[in-house]
Amino acid sequence: MTKLALISDVHANLEALEAVLDSIDQQHIKDIISLGDNIGYGPDPVGVLEKLHSREVLTLEGNHDLAVVNPRSFSDATDLAIDALEWTRTQLAEATKNSQEFHEILQHYLGTQSFFTLQEDPKVIFVHGAPGPAKNAFDYLLHPEDILYAARYMKKKGLKICFFGHTHQQAFWEVDRSGVSLIEFSIGQPVVFTDQEVSQAQLLVNPGSVGQPRDGNPQAAYAIYERVDDSHIFTFYRVDYNFEKTIRKIYAIPKLDNALGDRLLFGA
Repeated sequence: MTKLALISDVHANLEALEAVLDSIDQQHIKDIISLGDNIGYGPDPVGVLEKLHSREVLTLEGNHDLAVVNPRSFSDATDLAIDALEWTRTQLAEATKNSQEFHEILQHYLGTQSFFTLQEDPKVIFVHGAPGPAKNAFDYLLHPEDILYAARYMKKKGLKICFFGHTHQQAFWEVDRSGVSLIEFSIGQPVVFTDQEVSQAQLLVNPGSVGQPRDGNPQAAYAIYERVDDSHIFTFYRVDYNFEKTIRKIYAIPKLDNALGDRLLFGA
């Protein structure tokens, strides 16, 4: 039996992360995987990494995480993102200088792998952007043509389920002989696929963003994946958190644009 909580795109939002972790605890789940972009944009990069480390959260490398150690990878980013990245890098450097423990924490959350497969089931892959031959494929899986391209790669490699982030939008896609379908789901209600159904398709699942949703819903997002006997169970969740506190923190930091706080109000 497999039971995992999937989080993504925390973006240094400590209030949202703590609320999601509390919700995961209520589900009695210990194993948590972050699909990357733990930092960037938000006001608490140090606190978020310390919290993830304290919970032994396994993480992938997102584009914002990579940019901390390789700024050139961020050359096409917006000024908003670049300014936030420079401030984030300064905060991490100061924390590292003041704490050997935090220096060791950074080794677990910067320069990590860009993808991995599930040990119990190598047909399940975890990525930040998109599955593909490139080491850091930070493409956005937003449209049916994007999904179809990714599914073709998955099929070639014998992969059946892909968990991805990057878009900040909860989504569940299925690709089979009939084409690309966007699977409808209700928050908190399981979506179940049998082994037989999975064998005939590629499923691509985005748990949504913890710290910066962009689907019109300001609540923090995550998902749970369970494998029970011959069933694959996917459940999506949304969680209220004190976004006003996060916004006030952003407003108080001159290097972070107020727009980074404003967008939290609307999930935009």
